[in-house]
Amino acid sequence: MESVTDRNTHAERGITIFELLAVVLIITLIAAIAIPVLAHARDQARRGAVIADSHGVYKALLRYNIDKGHFPPTDEFEKATLAPLTTNGYYDKAASFKEKLLGEEILVYIGLGEQFLIILKPKYKPDQVMYIGHTNLLEGDWIDGVYMLVDGRVVKAEAGS
Repeated sequence: MESVTDRNTHAERGITIFELLAVVLIITLIAAIAIPVLAHARDQARRGAVIADSHGVYKALLRYNIDKGHFPPTDEFEKATLAPLTTNGYYDKAASFKEKLLGEEILVYIGLGEQFLIILKPKYKPDQVMYIGHTNLLEGDWIDGVYMLVDGRVVKAEAGS
């Protein structure tokens, strides 16, 4: 039978270096798995936010075209403010959209009557090129919506993909 003295000695012993190393190893393994997964999820969320905002700009331009009969001409479109979309009530989230862009403005806007093309780079991934368009200026194929340059090809961008 174990005496009171034996139990106190066992309880006062504490943890061994091997137990401590095991705990550190487990925490390290969990971190090694979790950190890349969380980083990927963060990038996917940022990507989805840029695509969603880009769809908002695209829809605002379509509404402008329905009302005016043409897209804003190149010389009347402000890359930094998105005017005339913002000044005429077609798009009210310009500040949020610009925060997600490299340099906080779109790179290029081309408006040619019944066609338009916007080129932008998202802040979360500066080497990514995105397009918002209703045009056949790219690769001779008609694009209508939000697209990304992936492996040298222009592909439709969907928020969940």
